[in-house]
Amino acid sequence: MERNTSELNAEIKTFNIFGEDIKCTKSLATYHETMEYYSDRKEPFFQIFFALIPNSISDTFGNLIEVLQSEQDNTLNRISSHGIFIKSENLSIYITHSYNSILEAVKQIKDVHDNILQTVADQISSNKQNLIEEAESKITGLSYGIIGDGLDLIAYSIDEYRKKEKQRKEAYSEAQKKHSLFCDEHIKKGNDTYVQFISKIKPFLKRGLCAYIDGLYNAEKEFLISAGLISPKIEDSIDIQKSYHIINRITDPFADNSEAIASSLKNYPCNIAAFVYAKEYKYDSQELDNLIRFLGIENKVEKKIAESKKQRAERLLKTINEVLGDSGVEIIKENEMLLYAKDVKNLLTALATKITHDIEDIISPQQIDAVTDINEYCIKKLSKILSDESWSFFEEHSVNPIQKSSIIPNYICKRNTLLDWLIAQIRIKKDDSERRYLEIQAKLKDAKSIADYEACLIFLSTLGEYKNSPELLNMTKEKLKRKKKKKKTVIAIITLLLFAAIIISIICIKAYIKNTPYRELKNALNSNVFSVQWARDPNHKVDKWDKKNIQVFAEKLGEYHTNNNIKEALKLLIELDELNIGFNGNYYGASASFIAWVKNYTTSNGTLLEIKESYFSEDYDEYKYELDEYILTWEKTDSRNAICIYKTQENYEISCIIAEYGYLTSDSPEIIIQ
Repeated sequence: MERNTSELNAEIKTFNIFGEDIKCTKSLATYHETMEYYSDRKEPFFQIFFALIPNSISDTFGNLIEVLQSEQDNTLNRISSHGIFIKSENLSIYITHSYNSILEAVKQIKDVHDNILQTVADQISSNKQNLIEEAESKITGLSYGIIGDGLDLIAYSIDEYRKKEKQRKEAYSEAQKKHSLFCDEHIKKGNDTYVQFISKIKPFLKRGLCAYIDGLYNAEKEFLISAGLISPKIEDSIDIQKSYHIINRITDPFADNSEAIASSLKNYPCNIAAFVYAKEYKYDSQELDNLIRFLGIENKVEKKIAESKKQRAERLLKTINEVLGDSGVEIIKENEMLLYAKDVKNLLTALATKITHDIEDIISPQQIDAVTDINEYCIKKLSKILSDESWSFFEEHSVNPIQKSSIIPNYICKRNTLLDWLIAQIRIKKDDSERRYLEIQAKLKDAKSIADYEACLIFLSTLGEYKNSPELLNMTKEKLKRKKKKKKTVIAIITLLLFAAIIISIICIKAYIKNTPYRELKNALNSNVFSVQWARDPNHKVDKWDKKNIQVFAEKLGEYHTNNNIKEALKLLIELDELNIGFNGNYYGASASFIAWVKNYTTSNGTLLEIKESYFSEDYDEYKYELDEYILTWEKTDSRNAICIYKTQENYEISCIIAEYGYLTSDSPEIIIQ
């Protein structure tokens, strides 16, 4: 024989939770759901009700009675869902007092609202009338009387009308401005007064609305008790306040708090917060699960756990954005068991973004100029950001600590690999700076002409603050200044030697004519007109065997190097290769600094496609990069210090090789790319 609902709710069962016997009835879940519903309902109900009260004197009241009635209907529907059918009149005893208090408060608000509105309207109306009278007083017509006969009378009347209309227009325009200012001022004053009143009465209104909800709660509870769905002595057998106090005063969440959980549930077996705490901190207990199922609150507990984890993840995200990598990992570790796996992964990904920026700063020029021991510097810097242990934690959760870097290659996913890469990058940068520094010192030593010193100035500007480069820069400027002054003196002397000047002019003219093709080539390069098609045009004399032509190309490539214009440099090299213009057979001789420039720029700005391992030794591994529309390859260790350049869209058919001049054959030309 099936038992009815009241009998089922009256069922009492004992659960042994962590050594504590806890007696519980199913009616407790009904009691808890009822209490929780009305507790959670108070704030939304207040917001709905308050939104219908005007915010200013120009707004109108909504249907507040309808809101109150709707809340009664909700309660009647909830009670009827238990098979209990009553009329709205049955609720009166529970809500009459609060209902009347609310209506009285609304009446006061409405009286104040209407009084202020009427006062402002009267003031505005009175001001309008006063301004009309003031305006009319300013309409005086003409300042002279009628002079002459009847025709003059007609003319006078027309002038009088026009004058009054002009005066009226001006007077009313001024009155309108005054009235607008008056309206704005008094409407603001009225609104300020009304808002101040609302802010004072708002707490009292909220108290009345909460009392109204409490009345509906008491009504539903009493009817459920009468139907046997809730024990009449249920509130005598529980202590909700004490239960929540016990679970909330836990100070060390990682200590053994099983006794506190049991004590909290003994005082109130339906304490959702106690269940959530036990589940989050892995207090496994079959009896605990049995109690949850007995009360039928599985979904509620899971929902609260999900909400708790979400809020915790949001708080942690704000925290880890302000700390270093290791500190962030420790925070995540401490809370790992209280988070979903996806949240742990999301937090690590967010932390990795900050770590990536911190690692990129390790190789910034400002950081490495003063570095003497590169290995020690990189180890210390990286260890400060992320330890081996922390890196392993990232790996355990399948998250790479390096995220979307424009500098660090995508293939780096191991800490040791990253460390080696950092050391290599700093060494390359410092070697390049040192190489260029030594080169400029040599150039300064050999400099004689103004052009030499001007070239030195350009090179020195690229070194920045390296060593004593600023001092060398100032010294070179001073020498250039003296050279130019000396040149002026020489010119003055030459001017006196007219005959010699004529002879020199003739020679220069011949040289000018002779050098016309080279000037055209230079102009074409400088104006970006030069191309394969231009060079193949019969009107342009570009002899691929002419050393002067090769010198022009080499100087242009050196200029691209100085200006850090890698795109145009690669484009020109490919064009030269297509035209079969070479400096040394299949090679283009270049300085070590030019080779280093191409490699450094490609490593920092290109995309690593492949590291092709050598069968013989890792020292001979081949690197393959994509840079814009070009493919660049070089061996890790190559006596030639060579770079192969391919045109991607041509399926690598068009290519050239640049190699360090010192490693070319004895037949190498004197012309090299600087």
